[in-house]
Amino acid sequence: MKRKQGLCVGMTAVILAASVLAGCGKKYEPVSASQSGSGVIVSEETVPEVTTKAGNPEKTPADPAAAPESQETPPESSADDQKMEAGGFSFGDVTDMEFYFSSGAGGWYEVLHIKADGTFTGHFQDSDMGDTGENHPYGVLYYSDYNGSFTTPEKVDDTTYRFRIAQINYPYKTGEEVIDGTLYRYSESYGLEDAKDIYMYLPGAETASLPQEFLNWVGYHDPASVSGKKLGFYGLYNENAQNGFSSYEYEPEPSSAAGETAAKEEPGATVEAIITHAEEAAAGLEQSLQNGGMSQADMNQAYAQIYAIWDEALNAVWSILKENLDEESMANLTAEERTWIAEKEQAVQEAAAEYEGGTMQPLAADSTAAEMTKERVYELAKYVNVWR
Repeated sequence: MKRKQGLCVGMTAVILAASVLAGCGKKYEPVSASQSGSGVIVSEETVPEVTTKAGNPEKTPADPAAAPESQETPPESSADDQKMEAGGFSFGDVTDMEFYFSSGAGGWYEVLHIKADGTFTGHFQDSDMGDTGENHPYGVLYYSDYNGSFTTPEKVDDTTYRFRIAQINYPYKTGEEVIDGTLYRYSESYGLEDAKDIYMYLPGAETASLPQEFLNWVGYHDPASVSGKKLGFYGLYNENAQNGFSSYEYEPEPSSAAGETAAKEEPGATVEAIITHAEEAAAGLEQSLQNGGMSQADMNQAYAQIYAIWDEALNAVWSILKENLDEESMANLTAEERTWIAEKEQAVQEAAAEYEGGTMQPLAADSTAAEMTKERVYELAKYVNVWR
């Protein structure tokens, strides 16, 4: 898995799993953040070793919800009990949240959902469409789906709780295989790698008291800018790997199986639904930006999320086009898409360069990427005659 080369709202599992060409940027580590190792550490308190599935999946990654029946089911616990033990916080407080870990404009991402009983599901993805071969003309997709459970959160202070991974499972084998012209390289979680203590920071936490390594990942790149500020979202921090997730509310979509069926039977209606969902998801963030009063860090995060929304929509539309266009049309569109990605990356770099080293740099990059990606979604939608 790529490490130092080179955002997502909840659309559907099939949308997350099917993208290849869009969002193929280069990985980077934010200032002061570092990653090391490649494994996920399971809590020594509960499980002696990680539970990793290594067999072939029953279905291709287009349906990550269809995990093998033999996959272990994490033990359930009472959300009420968790909240009582945690002293005011339980995982039930974040069931409508999506935790997001990403490189920034044009790069990889990881998304994590936590249920009230402490179980979780996650998806990591990166792509490199320029890395092609005779058997994989559509490039390489770095891919991981996983699920597991956390231990009961323990209170550290009024805005901080700590827990560990009780167990984590990988439905798909590690290794690689070619599916429909794309080389899938399977991996473990990136954001939860080497995890020991994991911290949940609650909205209202004083940013000045939080680790700078966490703040770097969630938009607070300038240490001088966090004085007197409060966190405006739930933050999740893998202390050992120094990886930070930010959160935002999301609306779960229909099951991946239903989405896959719709994509095959009614591609036009499905693409139209994807665009509508993206427009609605971005509207709230855009309204907040227009209302003013946001800190620079919050503005940076909002633009990053808007870009993530349209980047995921682009991935979803692309997967539907692959299912429905003939081979020649898809080949021509792939060449066109490569040209567009190069143009987008160049525009993002130029926009960021105007504010290099400043707090405006992420905003400039993500706002440019978001606008170009949104326009590209509408352009691709014309291929299924749902956008004029």
